[in-house]
Amino acid sequence: MIEPASRCFLVPARGLAAGKSRLAGVLSGAERRRLNVFLLGRVLQAIAEVLAPRDGLFVVSADPGLLADAARYGASPVLEPAAEGMNAALARGLRHAAASSFGRLAILPADLPFVTAEDVRALLSAAGDGVALAPDRAGIGTNGLACPAARCPGFAFGADSFARHAEAARGCGLPVAVIERAGLACDLDLPGDFRAWRRRLRMRPAP
Repeated sequence: MIEPASRCFLVPARGLAAGKSRLAGVLSGAERRRLNVFLLGRVLQAIAEVLAPRDGLFVVSADPGLLADAARYGASPVLEPAAEGMNAALARGLRHAAASSFGRLAILPADLPFVTAEDVRALLSAAGDGVALAPDRAGIGTNGLACPAARCPGFAFGADSFARHAEAARGCGLPVAVIERAGLACDLDLPGDFRAWRRRLRMRPAP
């Protein structure tokens, strides 16, 4: 029996071929697939480094190949119907996890190229007994969410998701903490995001 204090991590991912379609103007299909493999591995590795024995890690996707890759990091697969949508997919993942009575819930999308275990720990710590939200660089989208699993205010990913998540949390009587960290703020949705990521990689000092 899993103790209520244990944590559930949910990672939604579109698919190795379908993901990052908005980068089609700068990357070929094969390049986008390799990028999706890298991004998924980066996020799952960061989570794996903070997993305790009674924690759960679930990846939700319509892509069986992606789910097979995710299993290498100890993730439990949740196969969603095609074109279900991110919020419905997360609700499906939460239902899969609910039977194990997890105390805390954390959501991280599969496109954070600089996320680290320290970022994951900071997100969890900031939540306390309420909701922690990590905005994207523009302060509009949500790149991380942590909350009590039994009082999850729901999922509002999409346009203006940061404001909508905050409003939903406060509507449930939950305090909201905003956590701003570079590893959580940087995602890869648009060609400009990709170019900024590549510039940042070139600027990094050699190890």
